[in-house]
Amino acid sequence: MSSDSSTSLRVAWIGAGAVVLAAVIGLFTGTVEVPVLSGSPTSSDLQTQVADLTAAKSTLEAENKALREQINELAAQQAGSETSAETDSAAAPAGEITINNYTCIDLDSEETNWGANEDGDGDLCYADYLQGDRLSVLDDAPTLDTCEAQTQFSDSIHEVEKLLRRYVCVTSDADRLVSVYVTDASPEAMSLEITRLES
Repeated sequence: MSSDSSTSLRVAWIGAGAVVLAAVIGLFTGTVEVPVLSGSPTSSDLQTQVADLTAAKSTLEAENKALREQINELAAQQAGSETSAETDSAAAPAGEITINNYTCIDLDSEETNWGANEDGDGDLCYADYLQGDRLSVLDDAPTLDTCEAQTQFSDSIHEVEKLLRRYVCVTSDADRLVSVYVTDASPEAMSLEITRLES
C-alpha cells in the first residue's frame, strides 16, 4: 500500500471517530450538533473539530454538575420544610381543657387532651385540690423569667375556687415551666388554658 493511501485511510478513520464522538454526546444531551465532514478534511480540520467537541463535552459536564448541585440543594430544602412541618405538628396542644375531679394531665404530652387520665398518672392533678410540682399563683400572665423567679411555691393548692381567673406556674416532669390559667373551677371540674413557657 502506498504512503498516500495509508495517509488517506488514517484521515478517514480519524474523521469517522470524530463523528461518532459527536453523535454520542448529542444523543446524551441533545445540545451538540454532529459536524458534517465534507470533501477531504485536513488533519488540522479534524483536530479543530475534536478540540471543539472536547470543549463542548467539558461545558456540558460543568452544567450537569451545577444542575446536580441545585437538585441536591432543593432536596435539602424540601427535607428541611418537612422537618419543620413535623415539628410544628408536634407543638403543644392549644385551647382550653376541662378536667374532672380525680383527673391528671401530662404537661409534657403532645396529645390534644394533654394525656388526661384517671389513673393518677401525670404532673398536674385535680383530686379535690390541685396537685403539682412547684405551684405558684399569680394574678398576671407569667413569663418564663417570672416563674423562674418565684420563691414561694407549694405542691398543692386546696382552695381551688380562689384560682379562678388566676395563673399558676407549674414545673412539669421534664422540668418545663408551664403557665396554667384557670378559667373555671368547681368541686366537680376545672377548666384550664395551658401554655408552655419558652425562653
